[in-house]
Amino acid sequence: MNEHPNATFNGTFNIDGTETGSAFADFLIGVPSNFTQSSGQPFYLRSRYEGLFAQDSWRARRDLTINAGLRWDYIMPFWEKYNQIQTIIPGRQSVLYPGAPPGLVVPGDPGIPSTISPRRVEILPRAWESRTPRSLIAEF
Repeated sequence: MNEHPNATFNGTFNIDGTETGSAFADFLIGVPSNFTQSSGQPFYLRSRYEGLFAQDSWRARRDLTINAGLRWDYIMPFWEKYNQIQTIIPGRQSVLYPGAPPGLVVPGDPGIPSTISPRRVEILPRAWESRTPRSLIAEF
């Protein structure tokens, strides 16, 4: 999966009730508590996904079918194509950017992975039943 989200924000209004005490009332009268505008840099998120699914059906009676399945998902963590992500680890100093604030580290610093989240493996069981009303079953 390749993503190229637009990180250039045109503006964000926050409305939290600073004028009337009610965020909804502030919204109705058009009074935001603050406005933020920035021009961020584009970033290129990458990820890989694998999945398998198996199922079987068993006809228990003429009017009842039992279905069972198992789904396996393997979701790799996201990474950025040019390592333009960062994280905060209190007490650490970036080696790549020594002038960065203490605690702000980036991929390429010792011990810092180039991914955003840990890997995820999920095994998900599936089960369902199907019933046919007796009036629809033809007698042969």
